[in-house]
Amino acid sequence: MDIKHKCEVCGATDFYVYDYPTDLSPIVTKLKKNNRRIFWINTLKMFLRFFFKFLPQEFLQDIRRRAFLPYAKKSTPNETEKVINNLYKGITLFTNRKIIICKICDLGVAYPLISEEDLVNYYKNDYWIAGIGGIEPCENPRTISTLGLLQKYIDFSEIKKVLEFGSASAHLARYFNLKMSGLTFDCVDPGSTWQKKLQEEGIVDVYDSVFGIEKKYNLIMSSHALEHVSNTKMYFSAFSNLITPGGYLYFEIPNSEERDVIFGDTPDYHFPHTYFFTPKSFEKLASISGFEVVFTKTFSRSYSQRFNHTHTYITSSDENPKGAYLRVLLKKK
Repeated sequence: MDIKHKCEVCGATDFYVYDYPTDLSPIVTKLKKNNRRIFWINTLKMFLRFFFKFLPQEFLQDIRRRAFLPYAKKSTPNETEKVINNLYKGITLFTNRKIIICKICDLGVAYPLISEEDLVNYYKNDYWIAGIGGIEPCENPRTISTLGLLQKYIDFSEIKKVLEFGSASAHLARYFNLKMSGLTFDCVDPGSTWQKKLQEEGIVDVYDSVFGIEKKYNLIMSSHALEHVSNTKMYFSAFSNLITPGGYLYFEIPNSEERDVIFGDTPDYHFPHTYFFTPKSFEKLASISGFEVVFTKTFSRSYSQRFNHTHTYITSSDENPKGAYLRVLLKKK
């Protein structure tokens, strides 16, 4: 394929090129295994909750805390079938594309680029979570660790309005709302089917798009959404317009530092990711968008550790060099 693309961050035209993985069997297998895993985890929680009633509060506190986390939602057979059907409908949008990684700034993108209109239609109609059941419990290791991390760097007494971008069922906003008072929360997601339920849990406004919002926010936060947009530069411009001076922009996204492992002969699944990031690419994005980097941190096992089945003691909330999850906090200048 002849690559006629200029990196939107640094303007370079030299790229590492990989095939975009379109074999859905690993995702389908993972979905089915995860459903079985949820069944056994919920069953274990039920028994642990019973036994902990008869044990001292200080006994095995970490296991006790995990046992009393809300039960995970298990999909019905019909919901699982709908998910799989939507997967196969949506993969046509990514067929015959490449993943190109800029050799200068590390920013990666699905090429040829996918239009905003096509992506919005996909997330409204064919994304695999669309129309599935009720919203899941918002308290989980990711939301707990995210709040703890941000509290180390942000004075939340100065935060009043928060927007969660690409929120789906707004796990972060709902959890933060449970734990802190004096804040108002909005969220935006083109595929959200839970508007009424989210508002019942404290979300004020639910938007279809980040474009056209007239409010200003002290904090915009996003977990695993920025890798699904049509144009990062365009979205960063929108975020900048929505954030008050000195406000914050927080992302969690996959970390693509180990590109030859991630996109190599046996690639990890990426569908429907359109962008791929590293700490270096985020530093470049911040510098051209009017933000300063507060931190970039990587968490969880790295992809090479996962593929080699090593370092299993590292959890998704543990900081780790080249970890599979990248967490970034930016401050508007």
